[in-house]
Amino acid sequence: MWLDAQLRLGDDASRFSQGVVRPGVGYALSEAWSLWAGYAYIRTEPPYAATPTNEQRIWEQAIWNGAIGPTKLSSRTRLEQRFFSGGTDTGWRLREFVKLVQPLGAENAWSLVISNEIFVNLNDASFGPNLMAVAGLDRNRFFVGPGINMNQFVRLEFGYMNQYTFRHNGPDKNDQLLAANLFVNF
Repeated sequence: MWLDAQLRLGDDASRFSQGVVRPGVGYALSEAWSLWAGYAYIRTEPPYAATPTNEQRIWEQAIWNGAIGPTKLSSRTRLEQRFFSGGTDTGWRLREFVKLVQPLGAENAWSLVISNEIFVNLNDASFGPNLMAVAGLDRNRFFVGPGINMNQFVRLEFGYMNQYTFRHNGPDKNDQLLAANLFVNF
């Protein structure tokens, strides 16, 4: 089972800007590989959108987890079918995420985390007035920061994220973000 819930704040963290709820189910092919599928609901408000939007997604993904010595490596390839309120098209988007976790110290409580995720729109899609996906690069998210294992089930990663958005109708956007991610696995 998978549940991904996100709260994103905008305008210097002074207001709600985006919420994501993404449930799914998966199957482990091996210790390293798993396949997943699910649904996502995304509510976006200014400043992330000109007007509030409701987006729904169907998603499928393959995850690989491995290691080189103590260094953990992972990759996630996700395909999304995106639908917006007020739009008639289906946008297809590919997301490739890679992550490196390097333990710090002998007890492996702390680690250095580096990740990168590239988003590629696979087609042009009209999602409503003034909202469109254009085939090609959509955005890139780079993260670096420390991680701490709180216990065997809970992990916290926090640090710097750079999100670069490629825009088709104006100048590209480069966001400098403070990110905190809480993972609960059981």
